[in-house]
Amino acid sequence: MVVPEESTPKNTTTSEIKESTNNILKLDYTLSTKDEITSTNEIENKILKNSDSDIIEIPFIKGIETGLEISYTSLKLKEFPLKENNLPLYEDIIENISLNSCNLNINNLTLFNVNIRVLNYKKFKLIEFKTREFKLALSIQLFDDKTIRKAGDYFSYEIFSKLKDIRLIAVANIFKLIFSGEVITFNINDLVAEIQFENPIQVHKFDKIIESVKKYEETMKLLHISKWRNFSEASIKFYTLHLLHNYINNIRSIDTWINFKLYNKYNIKPGDKISFTRIHELNIRGFNYNLKEEVSIKSSISNTEIDNEKNFVFGYRKIVNLKLTTIQKY
Repeated sequence: MVVPEESTPKNTTTSEIKESTNNILKLDYTLSTKDEITSTNEIENKILKNSDSDIIEIPFIKGIETGLEISYTSLKLKEFPLKENNLPLYEDIIENISLNSCNLNINNLTLFNVNIRVLNYKKFKLIEFKTREFKLALSIQLFDDKTIRKAGDYFSYEIFSKLKDIRLIAVANIFKLIFSGEVITFNINDLVAEIQFENPIQVHKFDKIIESVKKYEETMKLLHISKWRNFSEASIKFYTLHLLHNYINNIRSIDTWINFKLYNKYNIKPGDKISFTRIHELNIRGFNYNLKEEVSIKSSISNTEIDNEKNFVFGYRKIVNLKLTTIQKY
């Protein structure tokens, strides 16, 4: 099987979709001049304590993440370009050996004219495969002076930017095959390769990437964007896209959990409730809105979650409700 070349997905809309989208893009509440929020900087300067309800509103800062967001950041899915490796720190390449190019077989899939080289480190070797769309290196060893097989679990890869969406999905499927343990075979310079490499976490990651590309295309269609950038070139984070896709599909309230630790400059006391807020700025041509994420902890802060000695407040897997609303740009 040969991977198909790029093609541009068609944009299709109907009057019903257009009408429903116009409805869901209406502001969920009316903003007065005093209440307008147009940037993350403004919300970072707004800390609200309502003495009647004991709810303290705090901007998101580093170290505060919902379980929903962690499902992306734990996979290092933030934005493009996509790079990851698990190589030891402070290890440098001591030798770079080019094996020229050949065809690479992964089960029934053939990749043509793949550049191959061996990267020697002090304690391990990697074999690198490079195409015009990606490069991938896996830890290997030479057996019987002629057979290349997996040795260790080291990997390193980069998926290049400016890929059309259909090609990004194709590349993600190639990585899924490789990390699912499909055997990579090739013959070059009297060497034979039989490399089988498994990593279930990476398989899950590339499933998530494929899912995100499809969400991106669907979101652009529902927003009636006639010409949109490729997902790999769009200035939208994976997590922000997930929230926007939910909002466009009328899912505006989500139950999840949150981890947080923050310096208690807000004078939080036992019995208070906390709400974390941030604005996701959207750079989508023809869409004049940003997305507001408000995460409210369902239970009150307890005595054990306040460290008075160090003046910190912390919570682990606190159940929260995540609310999404749109904020019109001005």
